[in-house]
Amino acid sequence: MASRTQYIVGETAISVAINTALSIAFVFLAFHGMTTIPTRSITLDMAPQTFMVTLMGCLVPALLTRRRIRINALTWHKSQLQIVLAHLWGRAVIAALFLTVVVVLVCWLALPRLTPGGVTFHALLLCKATFGALLAAGVTPWAIRKVLR
Repeated sequence: MASRTQYIVGETAISVAINTALSIAFVFLAFHGMTTIPTRSITLDMAPQTFMVTLMGCLVPALLTRRRIRINALTWHKSQLQIVLAHLWGRAVIAALFLTVVVVLVCWLALPRLTPGGVTFHALLLCKATFGALLAAGVTPWAIRKVLR
């Protein structure tokens, strides 16, 4: 069991690092040069970030795990079940759509009350990096466990 936990933790750490870096990069691309970012812009920007972090945080580790199972690279994993590619894609897309709707709705309702004047670029950078990391940390282990069961 320790090998399974180590595998999930390792893959999750990689996913968190990549998605945090991508979140930071997209904040720079979208908002570089702005001192204060309006809450409406932040809410709109949460949609593509949430969708892509969830999709990639689910899909890439699941595909890598599926491949490792198929080539018997996970010696501690005994199942030889065929993992249908469509199921991986379907799960990832459904999770990404669901979380995107939830996050955008929460942002739309909460941000104008919490930050009526907008957010500074540096605060947004920190928040989006943290959000990307936490989102990846939540969805990646879920996706890997679905493949390993």
